[in-house]
Amino acid sequence: MTRRKPRNSLHGRRVIGGGRVAQSVTFSDARWSRVASELPQSSHDVNRLREVVAACCDEFLSNARTAKKGGASVDAITRGGGKQPAPLERLISQLNSARETWAGMSDIHDDRLGVLSDLDALLAAAIADGERRLALLRSSERAAISIKSPFIRALADCLRKFGFKPTATGQIYGAAEPTWFQKFVRALNDHLLGENGWGASGAYSERSLYADVAKAMTGYRKPG
Repeated sequence: MTRRKPRNSLHGRRVIGGGRVAQSVTFSDARWSRVASELPQSSHDVNRLREVVAACCDEFLSNARTAKKGGASVDAITRGGGKQPAPLERLISQLNSARETWAGMSDIHDDRLGVLSDLDALLAAAIADGERRLALLRSSERAAISIKSPFIRALADCLRKFGFKPTATGQIYGAAEPTWFQKFVRALNDHLLGENGWGASGAYSERSLYADVAKAMTGYRKPG
């Protein structure tokens, strides 16, 4: 029995090099119509434009998924308030305490029938592994990398290739209206990116989104 592919699906699947399966973003006609309503009129190939914008969003969502996976690792080395140790630091300390406690029980009768007989070696290995992971995570700069600015700039470059001139105003907290490009990014967020972007429609500050777009575009010039 052949299964039907869900209609209006946001994500398709394609096989790429090495047999790896990757997610790809697609827009239903209705969804694209809502997003594209923020674009100025253009005589360019609408279907090609749609594909290019989808590709930009696909890369952003892939980066967002990677960032989320690294989030738990970042949390493990993030210190709490005040002088509280990070969770992974606390775990290493507790393992060291357990090892010291066990060392102080050296006179206990050992019947060699359980894991306690090898506890010192097990704890030593766990402590060494924890310290290795802590050093590795601290050396990583992933947590400091913003994925939104590169996405906004890549999207602007894509649109320029179709003759559009994306701009952004940083005065949205005053009387100025956001530009069409800022509204376009908002539409992409509301109809596609959602929680992986700035948040679900109605659950985030539109002005903050507009400010992020303006910040990403400030001083930015198309390469070449």
